[in-house]
Amino acid sequence: MTSQTVNILCSCGSDKFESPRNPKASDVIICARCGVQKKYRILQKEIASKVKKKVEADFRRMLKKAGFK
Repeated sequence: MTSQTVNILCSCGSDKFESPRNPKASDVIICARCGVQKKYRILQKEIASKVKKKVEADFRRMLKKAGFK
């Protein structure tokens, strides 16, 4: 099995965030570059969506290679 990394970027392009050590859904995550704030719960949903799209694309590619349309 292979592993892949999913990077989360702020709208300013930064991937550095300030957060509590063990964030809870209600905690606020702050972009270290521009200061934009987001709830951790929202960030989790964005990450899950991005991972789901990546997995679906990987499966489509695998099935195509196996001869499925």
